[in-house]
Amino acid sequence: AREASCGPAALASLLGVYRGLAVDESSFLPFAREDGRIDLAGLVEAAGAAGLRAAAVRAGPGDLPALAAGGWLPCLVHYDRPRSH
Repeated sequence: AREASCGPAALASLLGVYRGLAVDESSFLPFAREDGRIDLAGLVEAAGAAGLRAAAVRAGPGDLPALAAGGWLPCLVHYDRPRSH
């Protein structure tokens, strides 16, 4: 795993656990930018291509009940507080 591959690794885990798909982060290389990194737009596109309903939203911890009620769970979460991961 590369240092910047936490998003693709998390998506691969989600697809494995919830969809039973055997994928790893290299499966998402077609969605990478020219520099080889997979940004948020690439993750959304990769998730959609894998059959998930996918969108990027800005939400806080208090928004999770509404996301759950709207059928958006499981979800991937990016955080940078109290410090970047």
